[in-house]
Amino acid sequence: MKNPDKPKMKVTDRRHFTSQGERRGSDAPQEENGRQKDAAGGTPSGTPAQGPQARASIEFETLVLSLTRQALMLMGEEPDPQGKQVEPQMEAARGLVDMLMALREKTKGNLTPDEEELVRRVIYELQMKFAQKMKS
Repeated sequence: MKNPDKPKMKVTDRRHFTSQGERRGSDAPQEENGRQKDAAGGTPSGTPAQGPQARASIEFETLVLSLTRQALMLMGEEPDPQGKQVEPQMEAARGLVDMLMALREKTKGNLTPDEEELVRRVIYELQMKFAQKMKS
């Protein structure tokens, strides 16, 4: 027997790939701006919707700040994550600064103004600390 008061359940397959491993087409319900809707019409998992640009910016900033922190640890400017002071390893620190400079060159023209400023400022500060350490 069917219960007429019970609402119908709708299941939407949101997987990006078919069972054969092929990429699915974009047949999922879409909002006007291109984001997927969930069954209730909101964003998936109830989180505030962020565009791919916002996520990419956060990921880029995290990468830059992670490399910066590693360079500072290798210069002996910051303790390691366990709180121990690290013996300065200036050549390794120089390698990370060079990596940040290469990252700046390879992403030139593809960064937001805030990202460009972050990379410029971080490289400058690391170079100044590196020069100061090498003098002493």
